[in-house]
Amino acid sequence: MGCEAVHYYVYYILSAEEAVYRLSYCFLVSLYLVSQLVNQILKTFMGKDVEIKIRIILTNCEARFSMD
Repeated sequence: MGCEAVHYYVYYILSAEEAVYRLSYCFLVSLYLVSQLVNQILKTFMGKDVEIKIRIILTNCEARFSMD
């Protein structure tokens, strides 16, 4: 899933709100993949199944992320 800066620029020109949504989504996908990788590393090296949960709250032009 590629996230090119050019796309951000185009989205921004079309709609600022849409751009925020796209950027947030792209960031969340990256965050999810990183958490999966960390989980896999912990599982492999420590023999523990550690689950990393990510909560997402998307509002009009704002995205808040929390990890527990």
